[in-house]
Amino acid sequence: MSRQTKKTKLLGILITLVVAIAPLTVWLVSLEKRRALSAPPFPFGSAQEIIAVSLLLAIFIAIIIIAVKLQKAIDEVIPGKIDFPRLSHNQQIKPSIAQGYFNQAPPRPFNEEIFKAVWNGILPPPVRVLLWSLVPLTIAMMSLFIFMALWVSEDSRQLDKGPVTQVQGQVINVQKKNSRDGSYYEIFYQFAPNPQANLIKGTSYADHKAFNQNDRVNIEYLNQNKRISRIIGLRTMPTDITLIIMMVIVLTILLIPAIVIYLWWKKGFTKAMLCHGVLLEAQIEKVKKGGKGMIFAEVSYHLNGIKHSKKLSCPAVQELFPVLSNRQSEHMPIKVLVHPQKYRYAYLIEPHLS
Repeated sequence: MSRQTKKTKLLGILITLVVAIAPLTVWLVSLEKRRALSAPPFPFGSAQEIIAVSLLLAIFIAIIIIAVKLQKAIDEVIPGKIDFPRLSHNQQIKPSIAQGYFNQAPPRPFNEEIFKAVWNGILPPPVRVLLWSLVPLTIAMMSLFIFMALWVSEDSRQLDKGPVTQVQGQVINVQKKNSRDGSYYEIFYQFAPNPQANLIKGTSYADHKAFNQNDRVNIEYLNQNKRISRIIGLRTMPTDITLIIMMVIVLTILLIPAIVIYLWWKKGFTKAMLCHGVLLEAQIEKVKKGGKGMIFAEVSYHLNGIKHSKKLSCPAVQELFPVLSNRQSEHMPIKVLVHPQKYRYAYLIEPHLS
């Protein structure tokens, strides 16, 4: 079976398994509804439900196994493949232009055409669009989150704004709750706006055990809506919403400059490599495939009679790993650009010249 046939077959099986989840889920939900409507309701464990759950579990296990096999088939190194894949048109450098440009001794004049080709290889246009779209998307998400947070904390803001009335109430229960951020306490209380009124129940929150059951507490309630209330000094929500909003704002403020700095550094790296880099041949010392198509490699080269080693930065194209792996095993060199003084990375320029 050829490599491509194997990948196609595994992909077909994977899609079939994923599609099969939907009808099984619908069947299981219908069985659950029928169980809930039965009089009296019978407990979980009917033969049909056990079969449905078992089939779903088997499908999930099969999906994991097939996905792993498909990934291995994709990563499989084709013996003898030593030619780099052909890059898209906007990533190619014309041989005549490349030869004349890289034959010049550094520092070379900036060449817009060569820069665009290499820049499109390092960060393809779809990736740049995605990165830049994160800026307005992050701002929009931050605004939406703050709006939702303020909406959820509306009771607290109304009590802060007033007018409110203070009365005595009684704690009827205290419960400790755990969350990812730590623990907090729910204090359930009741109060009467006046001696003739019915009791109104409410809940306040604290980071420590401020009260015990049957303690007398000071309550404040909103004059326009007596059901909006809290124990004075405590929160109406489990978490302090101000802290959450501040964290979201800080993360947004940090993320946007981080994207700009990353793009600025990448563009500076590309310009420096082209204008000041030395074109030479290097030997691949290590090559390893990472997740999502990433490649981790190290190369060694000789410059001015001294051996150097650097990490390898590669164009963002598919199927580089088999070529690099085969060239390593056959001790075949690759063409790289190396900055003599700066950067820990050498750039794989050869695919642009193919």
